Amino acid sequence: MKKAIYLKELNTVQVESLLQREAPLFIPMGTLEPHGRHLPVGTDTLCAEKVAEHLCIAFDGVIAPSFEY
Repeated sequence: MKKAIYLKELNTVQVESLLQREAPLFIPMGTLEPHGRHLPVGTDTLCAEKVAEHLCIAFDGVIAPSFEY
């Protein structure tokens, strides 16, 4: 089974290989905000990261570090 590839875990040789094949880059973005007592403040980012994982596998891409605001 394929697994998601995270940009921050790659070395420069691996990154060059991704650039040469023009691999899609997925950037998970979400807010840090309260969602009530039952959910973490990073819920939006956590959801975006999970979507990015599925897209990465489906389209043979790579996941950039999450952007939280």
